[in-house]
Amino acid sequence: MSRVSTVPVRKHLLSATIVVVSVLVTPGVGPAAGHDETYGLNAALDVLQQKPPQSVPVRAAVGTFSATLKLSGSASRLSWRLTFTHLSGRALQAHIHRGRLGKSGPVAATLCNPCKAEMRGSQSLSAGLVRAIKSGGAYVDVHTKKNMRGEIRGQIRLITGTA
Repeated sequence: MSRVSTVPVRKHLLSATIVVVSVLVTPGVGPAAGHDETYGLNAALDVLQQKPPQSVPVRAAVGTFSATLKLSGSASRLSWRLTFTHLSGRALQAHIHRGRLGKSGPVAATLCNPCKAEMRGSQSLSAGLVRAIKSGGAYVDVHTKKNMRGEIRGQIRLITGTA
């Protein structure tokens, strides 16, 4: 019976291990490098979600927010579209606030100031706001003169995402 040498197999395994380790630890190479994530977001804005309720009820006021959030390394880019109708007056501002459903929270990003019935924009977001959006802890709020604390509101929902 002849004996098979394991030396060549060990050499190849060692070489393959060295190549894999060097690829994983070399900056700019490997799975972590160039890892991009893209998320689709939306929110349906209405008066019923507003907290606290508006000072001047505007039952027909509604809006939509749709966006794409692209993450690349530590950078983020939000490309968004906001539409609304039947407000009590001109939209003075629209923001993304941090806050869970039914809870008020601080302004985290300004979308427009003043706003038109249909607006588009693109901007960078802080890492904290990205985490809030991804976990359901952010909403869009449109403010008018009659409802300075917000007239219509919609919780931002994650609708698509690839990691």
